[in-house]
Amino acid sequence: MSAIPVHIILQGLLALVPINDADGTNQMQVLVLKTEDLPQGLPAEASQFAPCIVPHHPKLTVKATSSKACTDAGCDAVAPRCECTNLGRKEISIEIVPKPEPTKQRPPKRPNRSLPFNNEMAGDFSYVANLSELGQTLDSSYLGDSPPDRLLAKMTFPFERLTTCFFSTRTDDNVANVHPLSFRPLHADEAGDEKVVQAAAEMLIATAHVPDAVSQEVRIKLSDFGGANPKLITLQPTDGSYIIELENHRPKLSPDDLCEDGIGRDFALFYELATGHTAWSVRAIPHVKYTQWKSAGDLLPELCTEVLKKGKNPMSLPICPMGSFNP
Repeated sequence: MSAIPVHIILQGLLALVPINDADGTNQMQVLVLKTEDLPQGLPAEASQFAPCIVPHHPKLTVKATSSKACTDAGCDAVAPRCECTNLGRKEISIEIVPKPEPTKQRPPKRPNRSLPFNNEMAGDFSYVANLSELGQTLDSSYLGDSPPDRLLAKMTFPFERLTTCFFSTRTDDNVANVHPLSFRPLHADEAGDEKVVQAAAEMLIATAHVPDAVSQEVRIKLSDFGGANPKLITLQPTDGSYIIELENHRPKLSPDDLCEDGIGRDFALFYELATGHTAWSVRAIPHVKYTQWKSAGDLLPELCTEVLKKGKNPMSLPICPMGSFNP
């Protein structure tokens, strides 16, 4: 049998954490924030954010080999898909048999250009907004077996390649344009010395391969934090590849909504994962820089185009890019 690709598609309010060691990384952990108590659960100091920060809706979607495996894991069989929305305090791992041994690498921390120049450059992992570049350090307890309550779920998987897709956009004359985002506190004047000014990706596709073998298998394991109560879902390939989707979206805003103003307030929630406490009034969040832009259609790597062909609908409103902790 030949090697089969496994594509893990990530979107929404997700924090990406490369598992680094001295030789680099070929493992990624994804942290899913708990938001069902918002905006009521925000502290008084976040009152200016509260009207625009609302619950998000996490969902894991795969194609299972049987409906029974899907429902036994507490998910919904919506043929031909298996949809898992009850992810509270769940650990998700992707098991590939035989186990792949991808080459270790160092995911880039910051892009060389605020706007990508072409499709190839647009796929660079550094276009996932890096909170480490904003002076934040991940609280390591979120990676442990008993993470704080603010963490809803987490997923771990191996990867060979990381491809970013679908930047935060604005529509001008019915054309979707990518703009750089200036990361600064809410209501702060734009200055020339912001630490981070860059386009920010709203989707990541991580790719691995099932190695050549007589017998191959890809499974999702769902368990409680710490590994208790494991449930396995064996996956079925579609069009020659395995597709695993994890998203954490909020309800879509209309173009005229008061909160659809080019400011990514949801990004402030990622600071809850960092050590210490950064006051809400000084949390740097994305603001559109309208003076620079490039057509979104010119910044779409080939792999991302294939995702569109399969009917996946990327979300770019509101401006709610993913975040990473990549020191």
